[in-house]
Amino acid sequence: RKLRRDRTTTNRFVPILIVSGQSGRAVIERARDSGADAYLVKPVSAALLAQKIEAVKNRRRAFIDEASYCGPDRRRAE
Repeated sequence: RKLRRDRTTTNRFVPILIVSGQSGRAVIERARDSGADAYLVKPVSAALLAQKIEAVKNRRRAFIDEASYCGPDRRRAE
């Protein structure tokens, strides 16, 4: 969240992938609400990690910068 909110750096637009051993819904939602582009639960294979990196890199979502949220658009594309 801190990285996304810092208006003095261009790093706030860098894709953020979280790899964690925690799979609870609340943890994943908190990561999403903090501006993460993707969340993977360990154990994760190198192939899946590479696939997710490519997906985030090639299919960037619109970036939302509002008072209550800063990060990739969480709405599903129709």
